[in-house]
Amino acid sequence: MHRMGAVKYKRVYRADCEWVHDFMTRLFALRLRGLSLRPEGITLAEVTDYLPKDIDDQDAFCVVAEINGEIVAMLTFSRYTRVDYRHCGDFAMAVLPGYWRRGIGSSLLQELEQWCRAAGVRKIELGVWAGNDAAVRLYERHGYHHEGCRKNSILRDGKFLDMLLMGKMVGAVPEENR
Repeated sequence: MHRMGAVKYKRVYRADCEWVHDFMTRLFALRLRGLSLRPEGITLAEVTDYLPKDIDDQDAFCVVAEINGEIVAMLTFSRYTRVDYRHCGDFAMAVLPGYWRRGIGSSLLQELEQWCRAAGVRKIELGVWAGNDAAVRLYERHGYHHEGCRKNSILRDGKFLDMLLMGKMVGAVPEENR
């Protein structure tokens, strides 16, 4: 068990790419169930492309949880680019195992939803591996609803797994769509 210092939440940008790259490299090395494998690792250039350009970027959002200068969790959001889909986007979140069930995921979701409302994003979507029950319960507690399932969309260690699709409206919904 890790001793917890104060958790700080910080938005990160391309200028922070080396710090984020270190976290992502450590994260992928864990081979966690529910996290796509990257046997070749992740390059600094890939991390840079993954992060928002700066604070004014309205198409991407990234927030980390850090303790004593070390990233222990991260959430990234990308707004969809096609005109008919610009009102929504999807996110991915990862928390290092020693920090699970400590409220960090909940805080990251709150940071995301606040940013989405300010940026005019009206719907948040996500995919979560079937069997990642703790994550599913977290999303349900925060008002995310089950919207579908992509059957056999993941192949890990010779076994097919499903991807559960979830979503939440964070902006006003017209009466005719309720």
